[in-house]
Amino acid sequence: SLVGSEMCIRDRYLGIGATHYFLGELDEALRYTMIGKEMTEKNNDLYGIILNNLSTFAYDKRDLGKSLQYDKDAITYLENSEVAKDTIALILNNLALSQEIIGDFDQSIKNLSKAIQYQEETIGITNEVIATSYYHLGGVHGNKAEYKKAIKYYLKSIDILSEVKRIGKTIN
Repeated sequence: SLVGSEMCIRDRYLGIGATHYFLGELDEALRYTMIGKEMTEKNNDLYGIILNNLSTFAYDKRDLGKSLQYDKDAITYLENSEVAKDTIALILNNLALSQEIIGDFDQSIKNLSKAIQYQEETIGITNEVIATSYYHLGGVHGNKAEYKKAIKYYLKSIDILSEVKRIGKTIN
């Protein structure tokens, strides 16, 4: 278990990794974040969040294999923790988009559906985030040539966004 200064050092490495990411320096972002990851206990919720960050970096480098694996590992860690389901839903969305890119449409649909379920439980149906998930679900069905389902989910997304606009509710 990390104590005091060790946690601070870990957090500094993670901060340096995030800063390099924002600068577009993906190799350095990966390098520093990996150091922070190695200093983090695997039974710690932060470990799952770090894996999600590594997935984002790998995705941006177009290393979809690593991105997929990091997301799967992050979900495994976080689903067995106290992390909010809306955080897991975000990672499921990211995983689903990578799966769509590589043509694994059925798994992408499964993960988007699970993300939507988690979002409905935590943030409710009237939210821009869930509308975006339905939009992506429509896109995957379109890629599978399931056009009626695609239209259904696109319309669902529009309905949610129209309601969001009507009540003036936006994401913070």
